[in-house]
Amino acid sequence: MFDVHIGFMDEEVKPVLNQLLKLNESPPATFESVMHRLFLVNRDRPIYVIERDDILNGSSLFQMIEHQYSLPWDYKVVAVLPETREQELPALKVARRGKDDKGLEFASLIAKKLSKAAQDSDFAGQVTALWNSGNKTKLAFKGQMAYTVYAFNCKSSAVDHRNPVVIVRAPEMGLQPELIRLNLKTIMLALGQIKLPGNKSDRSAANVYMYGAGGAMGSGTKPGKLQHIMGSVYIGAEVDSESLVGKVAVGATRKERTVSLGQRWVGLVAFSCPDSHIVLYRSASQGTHKEALDLAKAEFKSLRLLAPLKQCQKLVDKLYPSYSISLTASDFIGGDIKAAARDQGLGGDCNMEDYHVLRILHEMRFGVGMPQLFNHGLARIDCDPPHIPQALFTTFKTWAQEARWTKAHYVEGILWGLRGITSGSVSWDHAHWGFKDRVAALNLGSLDKYFYLVGDRVLCPFFTELACDLLETSATATSSSAVFGFPNAAVAKFSTLQYRAKMIQALGVALIGQPEKLAGLKLAIGAFIDTFGEILEDAGLKERNSDVWPIWARPGWGGDKWKEAGSWAVVHVTNVGTAQAITSVWDEHFPITNAPNGNLDRALYKSTNMMALQVLAPSGGAKVVRDHAWSNVMSELTNRHEKEWKPRLAAKDWSEVDRQVEDRRHAADARFRQEQMEALAGVISLIQRLRASNSCKPPSPFMNDGPPPPPPSGTMVMAF
Repeated sequence: MFDVHIGFMDEEVKPVLNQLLKLNESPPATFESVMHRLFLVNRDRPIYVIERDDILNGSSLFQMIEHQYSLPWDYKVVAVLPETREQELPALKVARRGKDDKGLEFASLIAKKLSKAAQDSDFAGQVTALWNSGNKTKLAFKGQMAYTVYAFNCKSSAVDHRNPVVIVRAPEMGLQPELIRLNLKTIMLALGQIKLPGNKSDRSAANVYMYGAGGAMGSGTKPGKLQHIMGSVYIGAEVDSESLVGKVAVGATRKERTVSLGQRWVGLVAFSCPDSHIVLYRSASQGTHKEALDLAKAEFKSLRLLAPLKQCQKLVDKLYPSYSISLTASDFIGGDIKAAARDQGLGGDCNMEDYHVLRILHEMRFGVGMPQLFNHGLARIDCDPPHIPQALFTTFKTWAQEARWTKAHYVEGILWGLRGITSGSVSWDHAHWGFKDRVAALNLGSLDKYFYLVGDRVLCPFFTELACDLLETSATATSSSAVFGFPNAAVAKFSTLQYRAKMIQALGVALIGQPEKLAGLKLAIGAFIDTFGEILEDAGLKERNSDVWPIWARPGWGGDKWKEAGSWAVVHVTNVGTAQAITSVWDEHFPITNAPNGNLDRALYKSTNMMALQVLAPSGGAKVVRDHAWSNVMSELTNRHEKEWKPRLAAKDWSEVDRQVEDRRHAADARFRQEQMEALAGVISLIQRLRASNSCKPPSPFMNDGPPPPPPSGTMVMAF
């Protein structure tokens, strides 16, 4: 059986991969280690990562240099997708570190099935049609598309391919919902063609879990709250497929092809869960995406769908007690939509992906070609408050006008990016968000209503953007406007900036893990920042010979306004020289008459998601057990731990146990391992029965088999 983990952004997939790779380490002497020890078989499960694009020669995975993971990859296999149904399947491209061909064979098998599924479904043709649809998308269209399959934990001859783990980073939806469903369906069709060892059925099976960030919707929530989702209401607009029948896009540009299609749009309000898919509203065909989307929003806000939505909630309550219904949209979700959702009883998360994942789960349950859906769970972390008071908006505007950094902030931010943007490697002296301290002075009550607190610190969202994007944007930009928002940066200096950014990227791979080389790396980063500062000074955005710097933010923070003459997407700096030196961009972006607008909500969201996704990535850990009782079994296990097992654990010499376990693992031959597996069969059988009887409510989206049930004898089962 496959365990499939789905994520969308780097920060959603990276902690899952990190957590699963850590299952191969000796667990600590804590409560969660007891559960891990009951499933030592996890140490012998191969892990395959399906990443978009051809990255055979890449040195990073999910914004983290490959050698920073607790286990290195053994193989990389690139599946280039055929451009037509008639084209022969392109040859695979392979990079290898491992010596056991079993892992390479399975990674190659996944890659081949991905190519075949893309060929059978005319993947390239469908992507082309969606690209031609004219709507905004975050997934760049390429003439030759590909997936890269990473293989981890495949070196040992004892690796068991009966239950492989697959991590999928699906494309971010952007504003084209069909893209995410097309990619996920192609991947699931590929897995459905693989018959795992020991599987007596002609159809494979899969557990599917999703972990991600989202926006708060219901009252009473706060940043960092974990929501469990099992249904989603969709508000969006999709291409009217009937308007494209018999048409072929022609033209040299995307705009020309869009016009030639004469396509139309329909507004949709729909509901999906693994057991049901219902279209609640479908508009008449419209000429533009905006017209169709506006109709769908108006229908949802009218409350005319209140009765059918109540029935959808009853369905989820009956099938999945204590789970939530989220709100999915193909556009950014404003306060008016959130308020209408609360008025109609929806209290889950809001995001852009849940509905589309649930549509795939529904097809897995009732369709053909994909693995049979066995167990499933969607976990979302609320990353912003459901309501932002006026006082926060006013304070944020003041902070945005007055906040400053030093050169050290820029150096430490880029170093954090090279270190993998992990919670344990951040420099809080530079990463803390001073806005939180200003809000504290307002005496609005508990700060955790608005911020995700790490101790008493809050991650600055602009520090995160610096770590994630400044180096990469500078290295790959085709114009200075992508970095600075204005196109008139001196060409020579911008070329120097790009050269130094690329040099740091190359040096970072080699030097970031060598403390004795850190000083040289910092010098290279410092030279890059010096050039960056010279461009700011030439534009009148920074005083010369002063260590007072504006805070960099991607141009997108200003919406479309950053493209206007005189605007720039950096926190406003007091005008240098004359009062008319440059427009106060942040005054434009945060008008007092439009409070609070999307920029503050986005800033609060980004101050939460990077840290919370890493801290809350569940492993059966004590925090998750304490804060989120996912099942009666988990609650009973917690109670027994406190009353019966805690004294035993305190007295146990876990280092000696670890040594004994490792000695036995290394000394074991195939027969001994089989005997141990048979000894665990009773425990595994109990777990399978538990899951079969309660499969719609998994205790965690990241434990392969969930917490163990109480042993029949009433005593603790020991697996060592």
